[in-house]
Amino acid sequence: MDNLSKSVNPFALKILPFVLEGERGNSLFSPLGLFVILCSLAEGASGETANLINSFLNAGKPGGLAEAYGGWIEGLPAPNETLFLSLANMVMIRDDFDVTRDYLERLTGEYGFFAAVRKFDSAALDEINRWVGETTRGKITKILDKLLPDEKMVLANSIYFVGQWESRFQHEATENADFHCADGRTSKVPMMFLRANLRYYGCPQYQAVDLGYVGGRFSMTAVLPADGESPDQVFAGCLDRGIPFGKEPVYGELRLPRFEMDAGMDAGVILKKAGLEQIFSDQADFTGMNPRGDLNAGRMVQKSILSVDESGTIAASVTAATMQFRGMTLKKSEFTMTCDRPFIAAVFDNQYRLPILFAKIAVL
Repeated sequence: MDNLSKSVNPFALKILPFVLEGERGNSLFSPLGLFVILCSLAEGASGETANLINSFLNAGKPGGLAEAYGGWIEGLPAPNETLFLSLANMVMIRDDFDVTRDYLERLTGEYGFFAAVRKFDSAALDEINRWVGETTRGKITKILDKLLPDEKMVLANSIYFVGQWESRFQHEATENADFHCADGRTSKVPMMFLRANLRYYGCPQYQAVDLGYVGGRFSMTAVLPADGESPDQVFAGCLDRGIPFGKEPVYGELRLPRFEMDAGMDAGVILKKAGLEQIFSDQADFTGMNPRGDLNAGRMVQKSILSVDESGTIAASVTAATMQFRGMTLKKSEFTMTCDRPFIAAVFDNQYRLPILFAKIAVL
């Protein structure tokens, strides 16, 4: 739906410089996955926090993003053997934490969240990561390593995509060729080859080709900056202004590496740099989730994979955010103790201060 793209595209442009900042290697992230998670937080935000998130997301009218997201989901093509796109959302709520009915109904009704109430133990963690594996067909199997004591809720989005090229690369045409890396190295890679009518645009700053998947609705755009041009700046410019592809395809030759990549991202760090520090601080207002009023965003992470070969593309991304009571995490520590040298441990019956077991730990 056009209304959704009018919000997601500027959002992606806002965070892109911070994702790429100082990164000399590969980068991989899903703007849509992070966008959906922030939408779910906005639904439970109040006051200045709600205004901040909605402004950051270019939300427009109240409820507009949920309406646009729902319309886009409903309009997705039915999956088949050549094209498959699925999005899934879940929220897991700690069993001692009360979430307002209104917030939960908006998540489940407007964004299709699967909701579960669980004791936050190892079984709950396993359930979250099992959901991740199931919704990404095993491409991503873990998003969280642990659940922290002060975390009361986990929200997660999963995206899984499979698409076959409309114009396929021929396996027999793939040859090993040089790839000149950003760090100055030259490596040998399997270089695919395609000669076909393609959507193409070229200018002094870059070349771009748009590779369609079967069905025509989805495509992958590859952008090659000219020698001496910054890939980050070229990419940002293309995202901001678009690429002026012609109406008619152009016959030409394309050489594209076959590759697989995966990446993890601390989305919380990115969003703080981009201007959303408040939602992670003691100034956050998420009373729409819980009227207690001392809730803020905790961890926010994303993992993504991308595989491109002669047949097409497989991609998956999972974004997760935790909500936490800030009283526990923001309290200043009165001491720091690190047992990184020999120490003593003892087990007592505290009613009688009866020593049951002593230990000296000297070697580990």
